[in-house]
Amino acid sequence: MAAFPYRVIDLSHPIHPISPIWPGDPKTEVIERANYHKDGYLLNEWRFGEHSGTHVGAPRHNYPDSLSIDRVPVNQLILPLRIIDVDAGSRPLVITRALIEKHEAEDGTVPSCCVALRTGWDSRWPDADRVYEQNADGDYLWPGFDADAVSWLANERGITAIATDAPDIGSGLDTDIDAGRRCAGEGLLHIENLANLSQLPVDGAFLVVAALPLVGGSGSPVRALGLIPSV
Repeated sequence: MAAFPYRVIDLSHPIHPISPIWPGDPKTEVIERANYHKDGYLLNEWRFGEHSGTHVGAPRHNYPDSLSIDRVPVNQLILPLRIIDVDAGSRPLVITRALIEKHEAEDGTVPSCCVALRTGWDSRWPDADRVYEQNADGDYLWPGFDADAVSWLANERGITAIATDAPDIGSGLDTDIDAGRRCAGEGLLHIENLANLSQLPVDGAFLVVAALPLVGGSGSPVRALGLIPSV
């Protein structure tokens, strides 16, 4: 049997009751419904929001009559990946078209793909206070795209999805979720809270988004995988 021609990197955070959650989202709970001693097998009931942990959002997350997660074609869940590096420590909170064009000058034009923002924010997991760090004014501090950059990437570069290792594709200053709404309006998937992007090259890898086909769902927790060609 031929060897699988990719090195596989797990890009997901584990789902756990202590995992950080978006403020106001349902907490993750695990309820034991059967156990080995009493029933001869183990069965747990899991309760969590659709956008818990590493997750994908469908356009329906922001628009009621748009694509739900179960209707996303499976060929849109395996995506070529382009990574844009951002030094979160220098706090460039808003990623604009100009910053993307600067990236292109160094790494080439963004192709039709999933664009992922690599900020290093995943290193803060599972410390919720650090994941959702705020300044003195109550603003969240993670970097993210502005809405115009999302539209430009969709219309001028033909991207099919947008991703980040932070809690939101928009910056922590985007309190109206304009970037997310623009993403949905452009028909794009968004993938948030990725892990281990540091192990991927800027170009040439693939992202596998193993979403649950939740009927009518606005999104799903995912086991996200990075595939790096090994030959």
